[in-house]
Amino acid sequence: MKQFIILLLFAGCVVFTPLLTHASTFEQSTVQGPLYTDTLQDVHTLTAIDEYLYLINHKKKKGISEKKVYRLTKNDPETVSLLLTAQGSMWSTDRIFKFGDDLYVTITGKKGEPVTLHRSSNNGTTWSELPATIGFTAPKAKNVVTEMFATSDRLYVVIEFQKPGRNRKVGVWSTTDGVTWAESLIEERSATYQGFVLFDDIPYILVNWAYGAGRTKKAAAVFSPSQPNGTQFQQVTYTNLHEEAPLRVAQQVVSYKDMIFVNGYEKSKLPNNIPVTKASNIQSLWSTNGMTWKETIQPFSRIVPHAQSLFAQNSTGSFYSSDGINFSGTTFNFEDDVSIVDQSLMLYASADSSILLAQFLDKKNAHTKRCLVSQDALEWFEDIQCRTAIQDAPRQVVQFGNFWYFVRGREQSSYKLFRFSL
Repeated sequence: MKQFIILLLFAGCVVFTPLLTHASTFEQSTVQGPLYTDTLQDVHTLTAIDEYLYLINHKKKKGISEKKVYRLTKNDPETVSLLLTAQGSMWSTDRIFKFGDDLYVTITGKKGEPVTLHRSSNNGTTWSELPATIGFTAPKAKNVVTEMFATSDRLYVVIEFQKPGRNRKVGVWSTTDGVTWAESLIEERSATYQGFVLFDDIPYILVNWAYGAGRTKKAAAVFSPSQPNGTQFQQVTYTNLHEEAPLRVAQQVVSYKDMIFVNGYEKSKLPNNIPVTKASNIQSLWSTNGMTWKETIQPFSRIVPHAQSLFAQNSTGSFYSSDGINFSGTTFNFEDDVSIVDQSLMLYASADSSILLAQFLDKKNAHTKRCLVSQDALEWFEDIQCRTAIQDAPRQVVQFGNFWYFVRGREQSSYKLFRFSL
């Protein structure tokens, strides 16, 4: 039996209630938020680690930009505990990560200032600022911490350099002890970071860059250390990854079982102002070693790993694979009960793969955007305000205890904390 619920606003929260198109009803579930608004004014980062959920809040106080690290516990998710206060940039998102037995948090400084690092050995109760700084220090340069991850023996921080009128750069800083940091710069000019995967304990990062007169030509490649837990990232693929089926503008890199997938566009510019997103320009590749790549059975515009399943999409519909090689067309059980505008259905998965999100336009309701969430791709719940399944939001959907927490808001404004249960 196909089942849906819709959201109604009530008493400051969003309440899931049964949609009575079927005889069966559900227990009520709630979306609550914004949460803790007296304490959390602008949440840019939330990370679940062990028994804790860590939040980085931005606040401007008497002309000084402060970043504050807070913590929730599974035993007491209603209490927000302040762990660390440091001065930093209001508009740069920082990261928190556990490496070994210690927590590390980045604090991005103002333009022209490096990134400082703080470490805790007791789950964030106390912190010490590390003597080393990382990042770019050119005048008026803006450091953007885009990723923080670790292999078994080394912690990595990926930072983009942004400066008005200058080429963007990508750098990777890494450490084994938090004290000594190795720096590795991607030499390509106008570079942008697109994502990473870990494969056999080796990191692979995907980078786009521009070149030629006016930087109008585009290229992409994968970079990796030359050995496990190495420090220097080098290009390990052909430029554009594949000689006969090039991918010049990469959009996404994901892993599934023992495979890596990349998707994007074959050409970076089409004639007569045709959008590069045209279906015939889509390209997707897969690899089992991060260095040599093959075309997928057909080009996909999105590839979405969720739990033990792999979903993919292109202009012809949605597809499912259990092995990452063979794909078959698929439909979701909610599609029989709604009228979806052609090519508008988009799938996303949370970074921890705990939740699948579907977004589409409804023909029967003036092309209104609708959003559904599911744990198992079978039972779906509707978020009538589309607060969860939208663009970059899934990366900020984190399962913690009995809830999924997420942030919503606007850049250069503020992001608020919400949570929902199914």
